[in-house]
Amino acid sequence: MAKTTTHSSVVLHRPNIMNHLIQSNTGDKDMKSSYVSLHRTLDTTIQNLESQNYPNHALITDLKKKKLQLKEHIDLGTPLPKGAHSKLASMLQSHKVNQKMKRKQRKIAKHAYDEELKRRLHTLSS
Repeated sequence: MAKTTTHSSVVLHRPNIMNHLIQSNTGDKDMKSSYVSLHRTLDTTIQNLESQNYPNHALITDLKKKKLQLKEHIDLGTPLPKGAHSKLASMLQSHKVNQKMKRKQRKIAKHAYDEELKRRLHTLSS
């Protein structure tokens, strides 16, 4: 379930995957259920990424590898190595930053195109 945080009348929802990456695991039962839940969340994230128009294949491949490693840990009942959660969170965060930069670049290019189109239309009408 997504965690909800309220900031001065603005409600923010933290994605499920980040909740799983931040949580600390205390017992074997908690660890296994947390890992199974994280595995499902990774699967959903991968499906969402694959359904995009221009999917990031490198990120999808890395997430699939992490999901496979997680499944092995679930099957063996062993904890993930130290830093695995933060590494996965970092991968997802850097993907978000890259997507944001791409959107910004497209917006800048569209604005430049629109301005050039306006300029050319103005010169044609004169």
